[in-house]
Amino acid sequence: GYTTEKLFDALKSGAIPIYWGSEGRPERDVLTGNGIVFYDPSYPQKCLSIVKKITSDVTFRQEFLSKPKTHPQASQIISEKLDKLRDLMNEILTS
Repeated sequence: GYTTEKLFDALKSGAIPIYWGSEGRPERDVLTGNGIVFYDPSYPQKCLSIVKKITSDVTFRQEFLSKPKTHPQASQIISEKLDKLRDLMNEILTS
């Protein structure tokens, strides 16, 4: 269930991350899954095939990158998660 910040850093910089983790659905309520190449060790050829297509087919790459990476309510959800974390930390530190 853990998602590293590196995934967000890659998306923010315009890179195409290759991601393995979170059962192929990192931060479901924030990320759409678009713009990410998911690696599944049971099917490594699928990942390789997508990477090859991204590097060789300009139209595919543009379409791959043009889709929204986050859900419309992502900033609100992140803000709520940070509020909950702040409240929890305050509770821990004051008890």
